[in-house]
Amino acid sequence: MTRNRIQLGNFIHWDWGENYPFSACMKKLMECLGGDPALYTYGFFAGLSGDDFVKCYGSNGRYNDCVSVCEDTETFLARTFGRIGLAYELALPAQWRQDPESLKEKLRSFIDRGIPVLAKDAYPKGGNFDLVFRYRGLGQQV
Repeated sequence: MTRNRIQLGNFIHWDWGENYPFSACMKKLMECLGGDPALYTYGFFAGLSGDDFVKCYGSNGRYNDCVSVCEDTETFLARTFGRIGLAYELALPAQWRQDPESLKEKLRSFIDRGIPVLAKDAYPKGGNFDLVFRYRGLGQQV
């Protein structure tokens, strides 16, 4: 599957301390959904999620990083989105293995309506969030 993504540098201000992708992705996603830019800022999502302020250390053998990278994705999203009543759908790896075509179609339908899709572990290094804005070739590759 091929994915295209917008470069974080296009909407994340590294020199302002905005160096955590989850908060930057959510700021951009809310902008695309018509949310109030004065409310849905990078700082809003950083505070809501705790992502910029809580560092996870340990001997988990995988990460010593921010909450959005270390914590189970399902738990992180449920807690973060639940705090503001934001509805979302989560497709777990088992669902992708079971019915990838159905999920690709769902992704294409969101993208076709101008709604980017928040993705995690979408690339080989994984761990962080990205926004998927488009797909290639006659709607076949997401």
